[in-house]
Amino acid sequence: MREPLIWDFQMILFIAATLMWWAEFIFFPSSTQDKKGQGSFFIIMFSILASIILSISLSRAGIGLVSGTAGSIMRTGGLMIYLSGLICRYWSIKMLGLNFSRATEAEESQALVGSGLYSYLRHPLYLGLFLLTTGIPLFLTNYPAAIFSAVIMFASLNKRMQEEEELMEEVIGTRYLEWKAQRYRFLPFIY
Repeated sequence: MREPLIWDFQMILFIAATLMWWAEFIFFPSSTQDKKGQGSFFIIMFSILASIILSISLSRAGIGLVSGTAGSIMRTGGLMIYLSGLICRYWSIKMLGLNFSRATEAEESQALVGSGLYSYLRHPLYLGLFLLTTGIPLFLTNYPAAIFSAVIMFASLNKRMQEEEELMEEVIGTRYLEWKAQRYRFLPFIY
């Protein structure tokens, strides 16, 4: 028999963070309506949706759940990862200011942000999205969904990062190449 949904502090915090994530589209509308990069945008959105649906479906069916102390640790860790992703996204969007866009675009005279998370990473916005999406199955203590989410999100985000970097190199040139060489792409000290 499946345990009933428990409305504890962690669940309330998870729901509040989810509402904040969705509110990103209201608080930070994209600065452009350009259609560049829409293909990879839809791939990312599909990956997020597939991850969420799989996580909820497997969890509701009781498939791949981790229980006991390991499950409690996984749930708490998942919540921390989820919250970290939300903070990472909001902070990065704020640092980008008017340069924030959901389209793939660049201008030759565009300022390259080099403070905050951007002093270490080229794509902290995508790291935040990765943490948010993989935090869901971890919070639900579903390890197969967590593996699926990590793989599908990394693949779709990596495609988008490559598109953006190619465009930035083409449009901004040497200035971007120098900026890029001083930062990890996605994961500090790893990649």
